[in-house]
Amino acid sequence: MCLLLVLGLQAAVWAKKPVPPGRILRAPDPAARLVDRLQWAGREADSAAFRKGYWVGYAIRRLMGERSFIGSWPSRTRHEEPTIESLVSIKKEGESPKRSDEEILREAARQTLEAAERRGAPERQVRKEIGIFLRFGPDSRRGPVSAEVSDLKLSFDFESLPLLWIGPAKNDESVSRLEALYRAAAGWDKKENLLAAVSIHQEPGAVIPFLDGVLKSPAPQNVRCEAAEALGEQDDAQAVAILRRVIQSDASTEVRESAISGLAEMSRPEALELLIETARRAPDESLRREAVRGLAEKAAEKTRPAVGRLIFDDRDTEVQRRVVEVMGELPPAEALPHLARIAETHSSPEVRRAAIEALGELEDPAAVTILVKLIKGRF
Repeated sequence: MCLLLVLGLQAAVWAKKPVPPGRILRAPDPAARLVDRLQWAGREADSAAFRKGYWVGYAIRRLMGERSFIGSWPSRTRHEEPTIESLVSIKKEGESPKRSDEEILREAARQTLEAAERRGAPERQVRKEIGIFLRFGPDSRRGPVSAEVSDLKLSFDFESLPLLWIGPAKNDESVSRLEALYRAAAGWDKKENLLAAVSIHQEPGAVIPFLDGVLKSPAPQNVRCEAAEALGEQDDAQAVAILRRVIQSDASTEVRESAISGLAEMSRPEALELLIETARRAPDESLRREAVRGLAEKAAEKTRPAVGRLIFDDRDTEVQRRVVEVMGELPPAEALPHLARIAETHSSPEVRRAAIEALGELEDPAAVTILVKLIKGRF
């Protein structure tokens, strides 16, 4: 299975402390067309002759979980580092805002309290500002050497290079420009980086045809893997149809597995139907395993009876073991009868043992009763 570069909506951990920009220059007209502001950034960089390179950054808006993030933060000093948002809003170039210990502690307490109040409740969806950062070498005519994305409320390692901040951008403008950079990029590593940046946009009409084109192209397997998985972020009926085609006919098993991972990210009912269908009927065992893993992530009511049938219908022991893992994630009252039946009647000793171990992890008195019964009756 291929890994996405930046699309997981959670925070990674910095290996080192992030360094703010050496200088910050701002576009004089943040309401101008994105392409014009990018040209302004190129001219400014050329005139300044930044010898080590520079960053060009702008922001898009994206609907996502309130507690989800795209980007990274330091593991221990998260509240002490200036956020991107604070850096680009300061008045004096190059000056990093500093917060008092009292402000840092007050913010930490507020976030802890909010997290406690929200615990167990569905995550609220909010619109967040996500930064797109294009890193250029000394010669901007060669195009960006990399593209990174980050929530503006997180810190970012600019490595002391200058930042030319050009303000907000519309999703369609941003996708159009990043697609052009993808087509012009020399080297698949750069293309993969730009593909990841395109994929975070919630703009199905523009993003889905682009990703479909990548899947149909002679791009390397890892790039096509990322395109397949990224389709799930669009959560669109057209994306489901494309993923069905990929799962059924793509020559690469890895790309087909990535398409299943994309399905697991979707909330659409037809995506769930295709996931269940794949888990039950895919001829390739690795695909069925991947689909079962996706079903485990979904935790949807419709998933549970389908998973229950798989434990006895599927011929692959590894798939059956994954089904037991799914059962173990259910509430104890719901998991108990399924796990008890598997432990008592399944034909595979290995699968029965997995069910017994899952019963032991439920920490429920009724599970203890079932285990005692199994000990007396079978062992």
